[in-house]
Amino acid sequence: MRLAALISAVCSATLLAGCAASGPPRVVQPEPPRLMLVGVDTFPADIRTAPLHVVFEDSESMTQYLREAFKSKGFEVTANPSQARYRMVLNGHFKSKGKITVPNTPLGPIFDDADAAMKARDYRTATTGEALTEGAVLIQAAERFNTGYMNLMGAGIIGAIFSATGIEGRLNAMTGFHPQGICMSNCEDWEFNRQHARVEAHLFEGVTQLARFGRAAETYQPEFVPQELIRMALDGTVNAVFEGAQK
Repeated sequence: MRLAALISAVCSATLLAGCAASGPPRVVQPEPPRLMLVGVDTFPADIRTAPLHVVFEDSESMTQYLREAFKSKGFEVTANPSQARYRMVLNGHFKSKGKITVPNTPLGPIFDDADAAMKARDYRTATTGEALTEGAVLIQAAERFNTGYMNLMGAGIIGAIFSATGIEGRLNAMTGFHPQGICMSNCEDWEFNRQHARVEAHLFEGVTQLARFGRAAETYQPEFVPQELIRMALDGTVNAVFEGAQK
């Protein structure tokens, strides 16, 4: 009797999942890269003609990229902060959610090597809390039906912990499966990634902060393009200063 009830519950869940997957297919449209405002664009009138020192925190290559970009637009850039009237200090992070999930990661390593984003990848498909909750439910089910089912339920608990810690995602990725496992419903956007690169700049005159501004670049698409978004955000930040200087 208890076995029949357990089988019935499993079959019901399977049928519900099948119904969810049998609806009309969702149409998922990619979103091309776009720029978003960070902070407020407020600049001194002489920002373009006064000596400007630019540095991106913890990234020599991004610092050099920005200095060359400002020079190309006619700014008077100096490598010596003591000779500068204005100092611009920048930082930022990249993140992605979807097929490739990456937590907030500093831009510098990714700017130098796109593989750095993949190395920061998060394979977890559930939070630890979700895993423990699932484990608790499985224990209750085992106690309700029969202690003889504890071995079966124990395997489910291990699976839940594997999901939360990322072991399951890594195994699926290694064997060619999606990191989130087998898709039952809403599969149309599983190949997509919501990618976001944020650049934030702080402008100083002496020890006084004059402005906090910048640009963020975001896209929703299957292609994984962290470096493209970082350069887009950097160029957008430079252009913001250039356009502000002309007002």
